[in-house]
Amino acid sequence: TLFRSGTTNKNNIRDDVETLSALDPLEIDDLRDANTEFTLDVLDEIHKEVYSEFGETKEATYNEFISVVLRVMRRLKGDAFTIELGHLMDRVVIAAMEVQYSNSGNDEKGIMMKEEQGMVDEKTPLSLLLTALTLALNSTVRDRVSILYQIMKQQDNTNDIDSSNSKGVVSEKMIIQMIDHLQKTCQLVPDSQIIESNVSYPVQEYKIGTAKELYFKARNGDDGGKKSKEGTVPYKDEEHKMVEEDEFYALLRTRWICAWGECYVKKKRGASDETIS
Repeated sequence: TLFRSGTTNKNNIRDDVETLSALDPLEIDDLRDANTEFTLDVLDEIHKEVYSEFGETKEATYNEFISVVLRVMRRLKGDAFTIELGHLMDRVVIAAMEVQYSNSGNDEKGIMMKEEQGMVDEKTPLSLLLTALTLALNSTVRDRVSILYQIMKQQDNTNDIDSSNSKGVVSEKMIIQMIDHLQKTCQLVPDSQIIESNVSYPVQEYKIGTAKELYFKARNGDDGGKKSKEGTVPYKDEEHKMVEEDEFYALLRTRWICAWGECYVKKKRGASDETIS
């Protein structure tokens, strides 16, 4: 009975994760399938232009951001080029912003919405908006990881996007923020987000882990013991806590983060990390 109670708690938390998710996996697949021409080259141009336009503050409203996105897309491939199934993108961005704004402690002000357009009218980090945009990206997993890493470098001011020192590293703080962005934009599988809470008696209870908690589990394991180290990603630069791109990719593939279900893909015999599952 106690075992069943603990399992029930975990299943309830999993149900909560799925209920809170703005998109389900099938909708994400639909979004990608509908945007086959939205390639890495297109997103790279958008990335450069939004930081050129909003680089001083590194934030914009969703309306401002989408205006730049559509401008770049139409410049590249004509007026008909747009984000297909854009209502799914709207939904995930609005949900992500609601979570971010409520976590900031500004509950009294609430989220300002433009009723006619249904768009959020709050300034939002460009890194979060671009991370949401990658939901529509038609690319390999490795290219997806690379553009996320470039987004972090630009937001972190570690490197200029067009500088010769483009193989730099990003801070641990930015990695945690990116995991948070991926979590907010429905890009982590539900099971990876469920961790043990501090309540273990009479049965172990579970909770939805924060990005910081998931990150340190991917580094240290569940309890920091030797056995729990299996599948973790050790620091390459433990002193300065700077993270290379390959290290970031490895973190995303751990069972504690598991972006896009990659922790499942790598276990399949003969599976390639060059395609999105």
